[in-house]
Amino acid sequence: MRKLIRYAAAVILLCGPAAAALQGPGFDFSAVEQTWKIAGILERDQEPDAAEWAALFQSPGYRELMRRESYFTQEGFKANFRLAFMPSQTGARKEALEKRPNSTAAHFARIAGRREGLQRLQAEMERGSMIDEALAKAGVLLPSEAMEGRPHPPIAFVFFAPDGRGYDPIIVDLLYAADKGDGLVAFMAHEIHHYCRRRVLAYDEGNVLVKDEGLLNGLTQLQIEGIADQIDKHEPFFRAKNPESSAYAEAYRKNVLESPRVLTEVNARLEDAADRPGQTFYLSDLLPQSGHPTGYFMARAIIDGGFKQAMIETVGNPFAFVYLYNRAARADGAGPVFSRKTVEFLRTLETAYCPKPATSVFRKAVAGGFDSSAVEAFWKLADTLAKGNEPSPVDWAALTSHPAYAELARHEGRTYEPDILKDRMEMVFNPTRAEELQEKLKQRSDRMASHFADLKTKRASLEAFVRSLGGPAWADRLIADIRPYLPPDAAEAVLAPLFSPVYFSPDLRYGYRLFIFDPAYGADQPASIEYHARLFALRYFREARPAYHPERLKVKHAGAMDLLETLETQGFMENIFPKNSIFDADQKRKESDKKAFEAGLADAPSAIARLDRKMAEVEATPEDTDAWLRLSTADLVLQGRPLGFFMARAIADRLGKVRLSAVLGDPFAFVRLYNEAAARSSGSLPRFSEDALRLIGRLEQEYR
Repeated sequence: MRKLIRYAAAVILLCGPAAAALQGPGFDFSAVEQTWKIAGILERDQEPDAAEWAALFQSPGYRELMRRESYFTQEGFKANFRLAFMPSQTGARKEALEKRPNSTAAHFARIAGRREGLQRLQAEMERGSMIDEALAKAGVLLPSEAMEGRPHPPIAFVFFAPDGRGYDPIIVDLLYAADKGDGLVAFMAHEIHHYCRRRVLAYDEGNVLVKDEGLLNGLTQLQIEGIADQIDKHEPFFRAKNPESSAYAEAYRKNVLESPRVLTEVNARLEDAADRPGQTFYLSDLLPQSGHPTGYFMARAIIDGGFKQAMIETVGNPFAFVYLYNRAARADGAGPVFSRKTVEFLRTLETAYCPKPATSVFRKAVAGGFDSSAVEAFWKLADTLAKGNEPSPVDWAALTSHPAYAELARHEGRTYEPDILKDRMEMVFNPTRAEELQEKLKQRSDRMASHFADLKTKRASLEAFVRSLGGPAWADRLIADIRPYLPPDAAEAVLAPLFSPVYFSPDLRYGYRLFIFDPAYGADQPASIEYHARLFALRYFREARPAYHPERLKVKHAGAMDLLETLETQGFMENIFPKNSIFDADQKRKESDKKAFEAGLADAPSAIARLDRKMAEVEATPEDTDAWLRLSTADLVLQGRPLGFFMARAIADRLGKVRLSAVLGDPFAFVRLYNEAAARSSGSLPRFSEDALRLIGRLEQEYR
């Protein structure tokens, strides 16, 4: 719970005035207060008059609930209230509870014995700041515009079922709220998320054709419940030391495990809909628990895959939710991938119903992929700790919940978990822990503490370095440098890659879902930062349109695929930004690398001949696993940089840069295109043999 509160509080810092603008009372207990009046009459075995019932059902909560859901009727509510409160109904109440202990009638039967506790809860909610806490939690997974310029969302408390609804007003069952205990704030945040999401819907619900409503409603359920369940289900059901063990929680976890099967069935239903465009289809019958666990599975894959911010930005677009899940599933094998037919069908529906392009995940990559919030949060915390004060949960959350630290923790274990980060910052910057810090530094036993201590002495220069990058302009320039080498549609089809300076170690990470670099390393090696940032951006756009399925890769083929992919990637990179240029700060190293590269370039024709012989040998015995394993990047000089450059330059010089850019991300086509360029060289360039090309075709056929 504490971790979620810290995480949710980050949105208050990030949204600033937008979140602060949500002010004013938001609770409506008129239905509850009228319930107690009616209960007093029923307890005397008398029937309330029409005016008393009308006052109950004209309250905002009941009126909206019955308007939205035909299942709930005045007569049904009257019957349940009579059963719950009238002494003459004691026998019927006992029989109902024995026959159906989990029924709506059983829920109402519990109200009478809980009246005093429910009234205390109402008083506590009216006095406290519960709605502010719930807003903060909901806001973590909402774009800022969903929370701007409006008072607190109205929340109407009624008695109807152990549940809530994200309507206008939001509807919450007060007895269910009491049962939630410590989870009440998170539950309210879940419903607030639904309410606020409607403010950024990408489509007009009234314009949806009846034949498409069943499909769109199903996709919407997956998105809204899957994202909102990250607020109130993720921690207690999956992350707590003692996960909730209720029957609902057990069923939920079971259904999450069954999500791959469910999504396979959903994909089949959508393909069927694509084949029969005039017919009506539904998804609701395929989704257990109204889509909650399956949506949770999809949202978790998106978050773990590094697409959380894109998920937040497109929270009003259910089609984007599917596209993002597909990207995560394709990259990490997190679950079944929706087919090309399904995606094309959904994009047709999206085009018809979503006129707001800003809400689509398929939009132009723009400048803005630079996020310096982690370094700003770091120094804010440092200043507070240096004074011997305890930072607020909001300030801690701005650092410990940052996507860069989450990505580091996901790939590198507990080292970058929130509690470790918090402890090391306190050790380094809080004067009360100075002796402990000195002992650590003396022992050289804690790299993070040593690094953070070193940052204190360099703060001014580090902050100046981050400012010198120019924020989004830096990211935009990097993308502009590689754009001529991208296929025409590549940069239009995905969100901008994310570059994030963050204090973690004097190093960088360019193989994760965002480019992470420590300003201490960047200030010392600025050319290295630029080189690897471009390499990250190139790979980012390259992986957005993969030519093959890496999740299907067999061990015996891994070396060959790595070799082909390395030649293609390095060929592009060396043409865009040669690696030897990163050694500007070390002229001797730069000259050494340049000489090694030139030697490798001179050897490129021979390297192609050697590689061709090995590939031909493997093609002669394709069932021999040992032969396949002999193909690897170990056959390449300088990680394939000179040979990749040689091949890419041959293509660009003889066929043109446009032809070269068209094969980005396709290592099979890269080799074939090189052979086409070599054929135009009048024998001056070596070519791969037919045996080698057959081997490449064999791999392509298996994995494309």
